[in-house]
Amino acid sequence: AELRTAQLILAAFLICSLTLLTQGTAVPAGLFIPNILMGACLGRATGQIVSGLVDVPVHAGVYSIIGAVGMLAGYSRMTVSLAMITLEITQSMKLLLPVTMAILVSKGIADFLKPESVYDLGVVHHPLGRITLLRAELDE
Repeated sequence: AELRTAQLILAAFLICSLTLLTQGTAVPAGLFIPNILMGACLGRATGQIVSGLVDVPVHAGVYSIIGAVGMLAGYSRMTVSLAMITLEITQSMKLLLPVTMAILVSKGIADFLKPESVYDLGVVHHPLGRITLLRAELDE
C-alpha cells in the first residue's frame, strides 16, 4: 500500500500536532519516535515529488531514511553516532554521503536557530528546578 504525497504530509502534520499536544501533559510520551516518523514522512513525500519531476529512477524509501536522519540530527544534535547507527541498520555504505550531508545541514541549521538541543532545554526547564549540566569547557 503506497501513500500519496498529500497523505504523507498530512501524517507528518498530525504526528507533529499530537506530539506537541502530549508534551504538555503528564503522560509519559517521548520525542524520539515521533521525530523519526515525521522525518520519514516528509522525506518520503520529497522522494515522491522528486521522482515525479525527473526521469531518473528514484527510490523514495532512501529519501525517507534521509528525512528521518535529518530530523533526528536537528532536534537531538547527534552526529557521528547517528550516522553509524543508520549505516549499520541499512547495511549500505552507498548512503554514507547523503546521511552525512543530511546530518551536517540539519545540525547546522538547528545550531544557528538555537544552540541547545531539546534534551538540554528539558534539563534547564525541569519542573523540579535547574539542574546543572557538565560542560566541555576547561578553566585556564
